[in-house]
Amino acid sequence: MLNFEIIHKNEIIANGNYIEDMGPNGKIFVIPKNLEEGLKVTAFLSEISKKIHKMNSKDEIYSDINVGEYSLRFE
Repeated sequence: MLNFEIIHKNEIIANGNYIEDMGPNGKIFVIPKNLEEGLKVTAFLSEISKKIHKMNSKDEIYSDINVGEYSLRFE
């Protein structure tokens, strides 16, 4: 399991986990700080999932992911 934070404008807006062993591409679970941020984060979860899966398939070291104004930082 990988833990991460989602950051927008230098503020942590959500915490989450990526679990590899669930399904073919793993599962992402996110806990937003509030409902508004949760709706924004939901919009790019599929993009995050694709990027994590790509890193997994290449056996790359997990590094920060940027999608637009948002970034995902692994802990």
